[in-house]
Amino acid sequence: MRGVVDHLQQSDQHVQIEQSNVPGIKLGAVHVRGILAALIGLVVIALIVLLNIDIQSPLSTDEQKLVGEWSPDSGGATRVFLPDRRLVTTDGAFKGVWRIEKGELRVSYWSPFEAPRSMSFSDVQRSLFTLKRSFEKEKYTTRIEFAADGQSHAWEHPVDALHPDGKWWFTRVTDR
Repeated sequence: MRGVVDHLQQSDQHVQIEQSNVPGIKLGAVHVRGILAALIGLVVIALIVLLNIDIQSPLSTDEQKLVGEWSPDSGGATRVFLPDRRLVTTDGAFKGVWRIEKGELRVSYWSPFEAPRSMSFSDVQRSLFTLKRSFEKEKYTTRIEFAADGQSHAWEHPVDALHPDGKWWFTRVTDR
């Protein structure tokens, strides 16, 4: 019993030694550590919030023209160019981000992850495949030109049967 009392007295002295030397404030080391941990936590949270805010420059004139839903004249899913510079296709096959710089449309896109609809082997396998593809980003850059009426635009495209003039034409479906 005597050993336990001696140990408690030594612990008491240890805490008293670590108390704050600031006049009028009596904080133990445990309290100071707690306050420091809380302050560090607040700084980390503030940094996370600041780093997640996407501060974008305003849309250029050409970018404002592109905002909306566009249908390719050769058929297929429409592309929706959103004012926050995100891109989606109406069939859900692709998502991405876009920007127009010096007359060039720059797009970075990927296939979104699709959760399995059931627990069948084929659905889980397809879902794992889409998970893998969702990390594979593709990029392309092409010249873009707008028609005078703003209801169509063209991307440069290699000449082929669908694009004999070397342009891929899109027609506006909806405005912004």
